[in-house]
Amino acid sequence: MGAWGIGIFENDDAMDWIVEFAQVGAVAITGAIADVNESAQNGYIEVDAGSRLLAACEITAAVRGFPPSPKPDFTGAIDVDAFWEYVEEKLSADPQDAQDCADAVKLVTDNSSVSELKGLWEDGGDASLQPFLATVDDLQKRLAEASK
Repeated sequence: MGAWGIGIFENDDAMDWIVEFAQVGAVAITGAIADVNESAQNGYIEVDAGSRLLAACEITAAVRGFPPSPKPDFTGAIDVDAFWEYVEEKLSADPQDAQDCADAVKLVTDNSSVSELKGLWEDGGDASLQPFLATVDDLQKRLAEASK
């Protein structure tokens, strides 16, 4: 069984995305958004696409000056200090990127009949779902600030 937790980066799909992002940069963000939007248009967003999107949106918020607190350490997947330095000092993001993320996060978290990720959290009951939704709500608040 893979990693699974309420934190945005506490699952294998998000960690795989972080490695991809470290290799290719901002194109990984736009790719994650596009994957979710396309999946939603086709009627179903699989868990891997939803998890990757949330990771991409965390990075987008950080690039716009609203990183998560505390910053995750990614458990050895990459050099953490260099990664956050790269995110905060080397990348730039348009406020529209944050808005695009916020819109896509809603697709992943609003409807369990469309989002496998939301459905899995609902299957765990309120004791699992509510902390996850609080984590996503925090991300959404930071994305709202980042889109200004």
